[in-house]
Amino acid sequence: MEITSEKVLDKMDELIHKAKMAPAEKRNGYLIAVQSLIDLVISDHTKAEGQTVKKTVPYNPIQQTNPTVSLPQEEPVKMEDANGDSLLDF
Repeated sequence: MEITSEKVLDKMDELIHKAKMAPAEKRNGYLIAVQSLIDLVISDHTKAEGQTVKKTVPYNPIQQTNPTVSLPQEEPVKMEDANGDSLLDF
């Protein structure tokens, strides 16, 4: 279902009229709704003309290097008093 610009403009008129009659604390809500409808009409009009704005972000891959730390392999210390390979053997 396509909504014409005329219907959107009519809705904007209605919201502007309500904003004029509303107390100050509620006026912002109506104005935000009108602003949203304006953005909608402008973006629809821009797409119809084929002038869509595309924002591109340049692709810069991040190269991660995994640092490798090589530790020398040491032989476990052999003690004459040790009873076994367990840490709990005394």
